[in-house]
Amino acid sequence: MMSLERMGLNIPSHRRSLWVHGETPLQFDAARQLILTIMSERPHVALVLTSPRRETLRFLRSTFANEQTLPAPCNIRPVLRRFLRKLQVRHILLLDGGRTFPSQAIRLAVAQQIPVSAVNVGHPAALDGAVLEAARQHPELLRLCVFDESVARLSVDRPHDVFFDENRQHQVVGETAQAELTTKHKQK
Repeated sequence: MMSLERMGLNIPSHRRSLWVHGETPLQFDAARQLILTIMSERPHVALVLTSPRRETLRFLRSTFANEQTLPAPCNIRPVLRRFLRKLQVRHILLLDGGRTFPSQAIRLAVAQQIPVSAVNVGHPAALDGAVLEAARQHPELLRLCVFDESVARLSVDRPHDVFFDENRQHQVVGETAQAELTTKHKQK
């Protein structure tokens, strides 16, 4: 039986939120410090955590007890529109490369100019096809954080879309985001 939450019903409304999606407790645990840092810098933003797995949802409810934990919404456009509208999503963070993320949500995010970041991407083949397609067509909205330069270069059509931060982390970004990152890096 489909839950009301998966249909975008019976979920609270937020003024703005960060939507973090992953599949396993290990993914969320590995990203815990990143999530906590982001949220400490944005106390006015609600944190919404989703996963398609019940055991991961149990883990999230115990680990992030004060945050909104929901099952991943159905991959149906009207449901996803309702989900995005009620939660007022301002950024989507994918911990699993989008493999278990509703592909229609990526398309709606791009249409609504909502930035999407996929972290810990080991290889472009590990990305969901909708995420990879959107990253290639809309590099200004999608940021892929990958393990090494060869993977970064496989992820984009134009090599200048790869930026290296101070820790030699490889981020695939569009020209506008790259200029912004380069400016931030020079200010440090």
